[in-house]
Parts: sequence; structure tokens; C-alpha cells
Amino acid sequence: MARLDVLARSLDPLPRTDFYYGRVIPCKSTDPFFGYMGGMGYILSWDLVEWIGISNITRNHAEGFEDKLVSEWFNEGNRAKNRFTATPRMYDVPGLTTCSHEYMPDTIGVHRLKNKRTWAQVLRYFNVTDGVKPSKMYHLL
Repeated sequence: MARLDVLARSLDPLPRTDFYYGRVIPCKSTDPFFGYMGGMGYILSWDLVEWIGISNITRNHAEGFEDKLVSEWFNEGNRAKNRFTATPRMYDVPGLTTCSHEYMPDTIGVHRLKNKRTWAQVLRYFNVTDGVKPSKMYHLL
């Protein structure tokens, strides 16, 4: 689940080129140059997307987990000098993994919403369902 309004506000003051943004893995790190941006969601500036499309680095190193590969490409190509982590504002459902913590008001994204109960919890916390006609899909959980 992504909260696009909060995401947009977090991006507003940041650079628009050579830009790589997301939740850094390992989860306890706050250094966007150590590790990689996890697959729950990351953002690349357009110049980096174009570079991925023409680079021999990406063409010759395309086996593996895409989120980790992207970081490896940037490191090898000396790209993505403007790296920012959304940690701790992007995280897994509370109590699930080492990337989890309790819900926060300024959350950008919650990952691993795999069942109705976790969806109901996150929708309730962020008041997404306030004023919505009750549904057995989430109001009864």
C-alpha cells in the first residue's frame, strides 16, 4: 500500500537527476549507499532509466533479484549519486519481519499486505475506510 500524497511530499525537495530512492535493505540501515532499495518500491530518475536501457553493464548482468541488481548496476556504473532512503517510512506489516515496526502517521508505504486482516488493519489505521459503506470484506474483521 502506497500513500501517494505522503510520497509526493517526501520527493518534492529532492533532486530530479541521478536519483535513486526507496527503503534500503538491510532494513536496519539508514545509509542509502550501503545495500540496495528493496523491491517493495523504489523510484529512479528518468536519466537512470534511460541509462539502464543502453548500458552494457545492465545487459551483461541481468540474472538475479531485480532490486539488488539495480543497485549493483548503479555501483558498477558509478551512477545514482543522489540516493535517499525512505526508511523508516516504508516498512513491512507490523510484527512480520525485521523490516517491520508499528504503523506511523507519516508512512509512505506498507509492504506484505497478504490477507484481508492485514489490509483491514492498515485501512483502519490510516482512516481510509471512514465514511465508506460497511463491507464484509473489511468491516467485520
